[in-house]
Amino acid sequence: MKNEASQKLWCMKGGKHGENEARFLSEGRIEGWFGDFSDCKTLEEVTAMIRNRQPHLKKAAAINYGSQMHALMNRMKKGDLIALPLKTTKKIAIGRLSNKTGYSPDKNGTNGGNWRKVNWLEKDLDRSLFGQDIRNSFGAFITICQITKNDALTRVKSILSTGVDPRWHGENNIVDTDEEEGPLDLVQAARDRLVGLIEARFKGHNFTTLIADLLRARGYEVKQSPPGPDGGIDLVAAPSPWGKNLLSIVVQVKSGGRTGQDEIQKLIGNHAETGTDLALIVSWGGFKKGMESKLIKKSVKIRLWDSDKVISEIESNYEALNSDIKSQLPLEWTLVPRE
Repeated sequence: MKNEASQKLWCMKGGKHGENEARFLSEGRIEGWFGDFSDCKTLEEVTAMIRNRQPHLKKAAAINYGSQMHALMNRMKKGDLIALPLKTTKKIAIGRLSNKTGYSPDKNGTNGGNWRKVNWLEKDLDRSLFGQDIRNSFGAFITICQITKNDALTRVKSILSTGVDPRWHGENNIVDTDEEEGPLDLVQAARDRLVGLIEARFKGHNFTTLIADLLRARGYEVKQSPPGPDGGIDLVAAPSPWGKNLLSIVVQVKSGGRTGQDEIQKLIGNHAETGTDLALIVSWGGFKKGMESKLIKKSVKIRLWDSDKVISEIESNYEALNSDIKSQLPLEWTLVPRE
């Protein structure tokens, strides 16, 4: 294991639209571009080679790309952690770098990029597990960067071992970032800010109230259990007179931590007892490895909502939410240019 005093946390993107993410995860690697830099040991050497290969690039762009390829080839070390924010699933993958490197040419054999092997420790961590400041860092446009602010490395290691970010305290911990990661992805940053607002303003039973109102917005009549022990049933939803093609649902809501097999098994039992058509478990902290695939294999009539699904439901049904919910989640729509 690497000396913790020298260990670093890096962030790597898997393509503008996430086109490389599945390959990075399946092959256990991350990969650069602009050709082979195996013989380059300094930033100056890497930048000079990029300018030679890409003479149309402006000097500033060449230095920017050079610093990223230099980080990939020379600054990243065995034992460093690498975060891969996934555009395709809205999750975060975390891996540990090995010292194995190589070069993959493109189809013409003239470009391609260097790669580093990664042991992926987690491939589907929910973004809500990370504090707003770390989510901001992960949301920067730059492809490769080191994450250094606010003891991020220690906090990510805590999330890996306990599922908890020890420095995250909801809305009070939201910070502006202008560090080395560069400008933010505005769309993802807006969603991450919404995550922060929900965590700060809808804790515990209030989060259950938010889910109940989302179901009402979809056309359900909802019965909500009072605060306190509920026997694993937080909500029971039945189609309202104007709700078309809807199924009755028994719902369990968890506002913190990752949900595992025990909680899901209990909900399956409640589903059978209530005679509802479907069971829904809402877990703001996401689900432990393999939960969805296990349920698919069992053909269980259960649905899983994580924080990203909750955000999507809010975006789709915001206008139909009650005024109290909207006052706590004041949103306005804007247009963001595509890159």
